[in-house]
Amino acid sequence: MKKSNSAFITSYERDNETDLDYAKARMYGNSYGRFTSPDPLLTSGRIENPQTWNRYIYALNNPLLYIDPFGLYEWASSAGGQATDEELLARSKDKSLKKSERKLAEKQYNFRQQFKAGLEAAKAAANDPQLTPQQRAEAQRAVNSYGEWKKEDDVSVGIVAKKGDAPNVAFGESDGKIHVDLNLNLSNRNPIITIAHEGSHIADFQELASARGTPNESNKDVDAYTTERRAYFVSSYMAQALNVSPYYPEESKDRQIWNKGWKENVREVKRANGVTNYTPWSETNRGPKISTQKNTRY
Repeated sequence: MKKSNSAFITSYERDNETDLDYAKARMYGNSYGRFTSPDPLLTSGRIENPQTWNRYIYALNNPLLYIDPFGLYEWASSAGGQATDEELLARSKDKSLKKSERKLAEKQYNFRQQFKAGLEAAKAAANDPQLTPQQRAEAQRAVNSYGEWKKEDDVSVGIVAKKGDAPNVAFGESDGKIHVDLNLNLSNRNPIITIAHEGSHIADFQELASARGTPNESNKDVDAYTTERRAYFVSSYMAQALNVSPYYPEESKDRQIWNKGWKENVREVKRANGVTNYTPWSETNRGPKISTQKNTRY
């Protein structure tokens, strides 16, 4: 049997000196088909699937069906679960399947391509030199939350349940993962900005998860006002970097969070006022702590 080049398929970067592949969360020994260290995600082992108990295996010991591009990453079932892009594409064209099954596979495949392209565009925009160093840091924190998850829980990326639903982030009730369900086709929202906005929420959840059991836990358990306000600032920075102007997340054009016509001496005041107008909570009604948000969505 010809050995598949998983490094090529997943875009792993190979270290020629050690012959190991960099999988972001850990190193992969391509000659052995095993990672060189155990899975750092404590929630990845599942009782119903004994293959997940081995903390060193690659892609559940089934590399012909699955890939592991990050050493951690997992699509939600709504986005195709463990099926590869190639498998979803094949299912979308398989006439032996019901039309509804083909349509679902096509939807899942298209969502994945749109998300991956949007995330790459968001990462580029987060480095835009017209943003201040602090603004770039906030934007980078948001977009990096998807691909650099190395803490106790992992991120599950899926599709919203209904066509018109807004994107949302929450801790899963049963699995402890951070779930982000995205809607990248809302007419009044830019998909790249949406990815960054929800990424800011993910980063807040990640910081809380990593602080569990430490004296800093209460400081990281931010309220709804804080996390939403931070995310809308990221949206504003991304709109500026992407030259989307004017930008207003919902339908109220008089509540802009970015406009390239703003004069520089009042720009940040107008930005802050716009973000304040969009945040559903306030200084006097700050909303619940994110630790309580299990299957309750932002």
